[in-house]
Amino acid sequence: YAQKLCVDTKEIISIIDRISLIISDNFTTPVRCIIGEEETVFSCATSVGRATERVELKLEGTPFEIGLNSRYLLDALRAIEDEQIQILFNGPNAGILLMPLEGENFKYMIMPMRLK
Repeated sequence: YAQKLCVDTKEIISIIDRISLIISDNFTTPVRCIIGEEETVFSCATSVGRATERVELKLEGTPFEIGLNSRYLLDALRAIEDEQIQILFNGPNAGILLMPLEGENFKYMIMPMRLK
C-alpha cells in the first residue's frame, strides 16, 4: 500500500458519527476524506446541510482525496476493539484496509465511493 494513517479508533468513530448525521438513509452520500501530510479533513454535503471535521494525522505517503461510505466505515470501526489501528490506502480508487498496528487479528476492506 502506498499511503498509511495510524488513527485512534474512538476518535474516528465519533468524527464519522457526527458527519453522517446529515446523510439520509435514502441516498448514499460519500464522506469526503482529504488526506494531507499533517491533517485529514472529513466532510459531507447533502440537501440537509454540510459538515466538516479536521483531525491531525500524520500521513505516510503522498496526499490524496477519497470518498467512503460512512455506514460501512462505522460498521468496521465499531467491530474493532483496538484503541489504535492503521488504515492503508492505495490511492483514491482502490479499497482501503483497516488493520491492527501489530499482527493480523483482523482485516477490514472498504471500497471507495465516487466523488462528484
